[in-house]
Amino acid sequence: MPKGVRTGLESLALREAFGVFRPRRWSGRHRRAPADGDDVASDPEPPAPKATPTGVGMPAGMRLDAFGQWLYDAFDETAYLCGSATQGKTWRDVDVRIMLDDDRFDALFPGYASAHQNDAKWALLCAAVSELGRVQTGLPIDFQFQRASDANSKYRGVREPLMMLRSNRGDT
Repeated sequence: MPKGVRTGLESLALREAFGVFRPRRWSGRHRRAPADGDDVASDPEPPAPKATPTGVGMPAGMRLDAFGQWLYDAFDETAYLCGSATQGKTWRDVDVRIMLDDDRFDALFPGYASAHQNDAKWALLCAAVSELGRVQTGLPIDFQFQRASDANSKYRGVREPLMMLRSNRGDT
């Protein structure tokens, strides 16, 4: 298989490793009937499931995954959806991040250590990829490259890998 092409199992493993698969919520339908002698009054009621819509919806989600795959093909790194778009339907923008190893980030953006977000090369590339993402997905993309150690120490929220699954049908 060519470099950079993920099989379905590799992509599923990535999604599972980063918590994209969420467990089912409890439903009263699956509750066992009380047996003789059970104290029904002491059986606590589970909390009501929350009806919180998450993500960007369809078909924008498919276009966002395709955009993530395009970034992977270009930079050989997985792009992640993070921020408020992973938590619900009320978001101002859609945060997409590529976390680079510290050495690779420093080599690509040598001025970032002193200028941070005012580094011209970093700012131009982030703005250009953000605009490309907006055009491709129709969503208000906020794209940033991040140093992996900084991202892992400062930002603890959900990160959902953006990718397309490729079928191996017909391959033997």
